[in-house]
Amino acid sequence: MNTLQHKRVKLRGEVEDMAKNNNKARNLLRIVPNDQGFHFYRAIDCCIGVTSCSLEELAEAINEVCSEAILFHFERGDFRIG
Repeated sequence: MNTLQHKRVKLRGEVEDMAKNNNKARNLLRIVPNDQGFHFYRAIDCCIGVTSCSLEELAEAINEVCSEAILFHFERGDFRIG
């Protein structure tokens, strides 16, 4: 498994685990309006048109968006929770 695939699998697993098992995550489990969702970018000012408005949508999008977007957000630390 290459590094990007490993990151995708790990991140998706963490998001899914949190969604299922963490009582503290109740606030994170809500569905937010589109303008407050997580917008995926491949670079600064280069939105790819994918927005997640819930943890479930985020977990799905992690498997669907381009590699550049995953790497861009990992490098910025955007996937940290807390």
